[in-house]
Amino acid sequence: MSLASVPPSMTYSIEPGDGSDSVRIVFHDKVSRHEILAAMVELSLDGTFRWSQRLWDFRGCKLLLQGEDFRHLGKRAKALQNGDDRVVILVDSDLAYGIARIQQVYREDDRTRYRVVRDEAEAVSFLRAV
Repeated sequence: MSLASVPPSMTYSIEPGDGSDSVRIVFHDKVSRHEILAAMVELSLDGTFRWSQRLWDFRGCKLLLQGEDFRHLGKRAKALQNGDDRVVILVDSDLAYGIARIQQVYREDDRTRYRVVRDEAEAVSFLRAV
């Protein structure tokens, strides 16, 4: 699965992760539901995510999300999951941490293991854990 054939985005980049089944999505500047959904679409193949380990990096971003956005993103993510996926949200501010934790509530009833962290080493460790 090559990322080379995907045109670059101005608001995020998708990079290979540490393992063959991991990917890092790095957001830049302001992030709304539309940018997150665009990244989800780009990561999906045949209606499911291609990588079971996903690190969503929102450090240095301003999250422009509202209540309905969380429900919508949660539904979309559930529809695309492969099964026992691991997802980690990496943030660097109290506000972003709170927003990501709200999103986690909308994901608690699916099989995805989901964590919100502030430290990159903790994020990588969570993805690598068996």
